[in-house]
Amino acid sequence: MWRDGESTTSGKHSDRAMEMRQEEIERWLVSTEKSKIDRQKLKEVIVRRRRRR
Repeated sequence: MWRDGESTTSGKHSDRAMEMRQEEIERWLVSTEKSKIDRQKLKEVIVRRRRRR
């Protein structure tokens, strides 16, 4: 599943995993209809997670 991401750069690989996670998060946001503040918090968490890798 991750094969072509690994064959190029590790950055691309982590970006793809991040895209999948973001999709799940967006779906959760829509289903729970969170406020803008919660959405901003979630974005901060995503940014932190991206920087760690």
